[in-house]
Amino acid sequence: MHHPILFKYIHLVHHKSTNPSPWTAYAFHPFEAIIEVGIHPLLAFTLPIYSPALGIFFIFQILYNVYGHLGFEINPK
Repeated sequence: MHHPILFKYIHLVHHKSTNPSPWTAYAFHPFEAIIEVGIHPLLAFTLPIYSPALGIFFIFQILYNVYGHLGFEINPK
């Protein structure tokens, strides 16, 4: 999403959220949602993935995105 074209027209909406919170992980352009959800059928129809493993991956993805938008780091630089 940080490619210059995608960022300028789609992902910039997400970066306009100025107060990081867990909800910021879900502040995005509708087209970004379509692109992000496109990974589901791509993985399901191209790779032999066990269904529970795919579910665990998506749960991890949600939790990691929420953590990444909390406004603090566990291991700061």
